[in-house]
Amino acid sequence: MALAVMLVYFFKVVPENLVNFYNRLGSSDTTYSRLHSIREQIMDQGKDRFGQMAGYKIDFNMNNTYVCFLYMFNIYMIIDADSAVDVILNALAFEFITRLDEEVTHSDWWDPQKRWLIAGTMELIIQNTLRLDCLQSPKLFSKAFNIPEKEILEKCDRHPKLFLDKKQALEDGSNPIFMNEDEKIKTRCKEIAIELGNSNAIKEYEKSPVYFSLYERYLCCCHGNGMFQRYNHYRTWGRWENILYKSPVPDLKHFFETDDEGEPILSKKLDDIHHTKRKPFLNFSQNNTSHTRRFVRHSFEVLTFVHMIRGIISRLRNGQLKSSFLFFLDSVGQWIAFATQLVFPLYIIAVFCITCIYVFNH
Repeated sequence: MALAVMLVYFFKVVPENLVNFYNRLGSSDTTYSRLHSIREQIMDQGKDRFGQMAGYKIDFNMNNTYVCFLYMFNIYMIIDADSAVDVILNALAFEFITRLDEEVTHSDWWDPQKRWLIAGTMELIIQNTLRLDCLQSPKLFSKAFNIPEKEILEKCDRHPKLFLDKKQALEDGSNPIFMNEDEKIKTRCKEIAIELGNSNAIKEYEKSPVYFSLYERYLCCCHGNGMFQRYNHYRTWGRWENILYKSPVPDLKHFFETDDEGEPILSKKLDDIHHTKRKPFLNFSQNNTSHTRRFVRHSFEVLTFVHMIRGIISRLRNGQLKSSFLFFLDSVGQWIAFATQLVFPLYIIAVFCITCIYVFNH
């Protein structure tokens, strides 16, 4: 019976775990895998919050490393079992343990409309798209959009965080100048509800912050207070209006020429411009390596510590001491995860062979 269970593990659990690991590294074309790829980019760029970073790593290890160790321990328990009934009961018990957290999330009471999942996904897209570091740094904003730093500070009331200003965001949010007609009506209704003390109407027109957990409510210091208000403090509309058109418009005349009829057309000189290593095109890559090959190459770099050394050196050159230490810890966890995926099938084969030899000899 123990041999039968190990065969099931080898032909079902091992491939399933490898595919799950492959998808979690963002290597496939599925939506799930692409979200994990975006999540990895956000972490590499240092844009994630501590809660996000900790949750992502716990999720990654619990669904990969932890599961492998659990099955390896279960195999040991099965071999040590005295009867076929004990083998079956142990196997069923461990299947229940490994899938317990997933079954909880499939319950009707757990995020029934996928509201939290959608909100978390949208936050990932926002973090990956918006350059929030530029929006709260005069120096970075000046460098990114070619606007003098002095002029930026003058237009933003010399605030050190530029657009990230809670007080100014609250003022601009209640200023009718920055509202459309629908927002003006709702704001007026809210003011009337507050004057009359109508609590139901106040809840209708003034949404309360929503939190995913007690941890987020009492321990997290996130801008905007709540799941759906994290970026409210960037809504300093007056400053946006002052700075929006200050960036110089690029000159595109050299891209066009005039035809015989006097109409603008693309210049034929553009045909002579090619992608080279010396002058590469942005967002252009001739690398047609498949997802699987990239996955294998990345796995090799992680297991040989190339990925760790390269990342630490890059961060130390940029003076990111804290980030380099966190990256080191993360790289150690990654190495354990990759090594476990490699050892797990070998462990099952070795135990299966040893058990077969023992059975035939006795």
